[in-house]
Amino acid sequence: MRQFSFFALLLLLCSQYSWAQCPNCTVNLPQMPADTVYLDSIPNAMQNSAYQEEISFRLPYTTTPLVALDSTIPSGINLSGFQIVGVSGLPLGMNFLFDRPLPAVYDEDSPDTRDGCVTLCGTPLQADTFIVVISVLAETGILPPQPADIPLTFVVSPDTSAGFTLTPNSGCAPLEVNFTNSIQVDPNFNQAATYSWDFGNGQSSTDENPAAVTYADSGTYAITQEAIISTTEYFTYLSGITITAASCQDRIGDPEIFLTVQGSQSGIDTITGGGATNVPTSQLPLAFSFAQDIPLISGTRYTIDVDEDDSVFPSIPSTQDCGVVDFGADTTATIFSLTDGALTLTVNLTRDTLVTYDTITTTEYVVVQNCTSVKEVEDILASFKVYPNPSQGLLNVAFELPGQEQASSSLRLVDLLGRELLFLPLGQTTGAQTQSLDLSAYPAGIYNLQLQIGDRQVYRKIQLMD
Repeated sequence: MRQFSFFALLLLLCSQYSWAQCPNCTVNLPQMPADTVYLDSIPNAMQNSAYQEEISFRLPYTTTPLVALDSTIPSGINLSGFQIVGVSGLPLGMNFLFDRPLPAVYDEDSPDTRDGCVTLCGTPLQADTFIVVISVLAETGILPPQPADIPLTFVVSPDTSAGFTLTPNSGCAPLEVNFTNSIQVDPNFNQAATYSWDFGNGQSSTDENPAAVTYADSGTYAITQEAIISTTEYFTYLSGITITAASCQDRIGDPEIFLTVQGSQSGIDTITGGGATNVPTSQLPLAFSFAQDIPLISGTRYTIDVDEDDSVFPSIPSTQDCGVVDFGADTTATIFSLTDGALTLTVNLTRDTLVTYDTITTTEYVVVQNCTSVKEVEDILASFKVYPNPSQGLLNVAFELPGQEQASSSLRLVDLLGRELLFLPLGQTTGAQTQSLDLSAYPAGIYNLQLQIGDRQVYRKIQLMD
């Protein structure tokens, strides 16, 4: 992810989002030398999940431990203390709290170590790899505090339950953002989906996969997708059976007809008995109804077994078979007749449709910055040439102002302790510029050559040789 100055942006966002105060942290460090520099790494986080971690650190008494981080830093210089002025680069939804009020001052002297900690907490609303910068001022007791940035990598994994992802989630205006819908439906299960997108800039869409959106102005934009997934289920019920013809005869009296309904699918055994006592065939049709409709299972065949009860006493004599018919639950008819010899009956089915809805709402954020000034600084730095480098003292300097701009320019030579050794005003300049410098009077070593154009500053590190 391209990094810019997020510090001012975070201050702005504090007025837009209400973050809970992070709890106090406790310093927890391994055994290590007192004069050292150490900083915990930041554990990974998950987007849209609550996060709280404590990070401990130790700051040095001298510049000697810093040489391992930057070989150009001279060792052996006493550091009277440090001020931590803030943290920048956190994703939206995150906050921080140091163990001391900002600016947090760490100026302990030996044998007391310069230890501290910071709590990172909140719910990260963006997924990406973030460069979190702890802004520090180092104090020597002689020179003004020197700024230094301590970068840390903070990985926020995407929310796998989110309805969509976007790329990129930050950048310079105009910023083109692409959206990838991750909600899939299965038509084989009678599923469908409708979509409603709000891109936070007045634009919207109902497409499943919307076209890229360009954000022309800087700001923080909330992109919301509402996906409504519908699932349609079809149900079939057996609501009644009417016997219209049968040849069953009772040896004593009129027939006593009953029926049994069974399903072929494993575990299905629905038995319905009924009928009327002393029903002569002359009184047919005979209708059977049920206390409630019997649900039928798709893919199953059902048999209707019609019998006549001949018994005077239980099972004496046995039942008489009047016929057996069958039908499939997936038939499209609702009323149909079935026959088996002299047996004729009518089957009544009812159908119902149930549609269920599941709504998934996902919100992602895009941070768009006005990077005109950043781009100008990058262009100035790209044009800023210092050669030869290393040099024995004679240097050529070239740079170019952006576009048709006219601005006051100057060059400064600064040593590694921040002391200004040379100031050369260049007056009002425009376009491409060149300048020759004779630095042979300065001792061999590493220096910074600062170019200032208006309120923008860029540096080149130079090496002077004997």
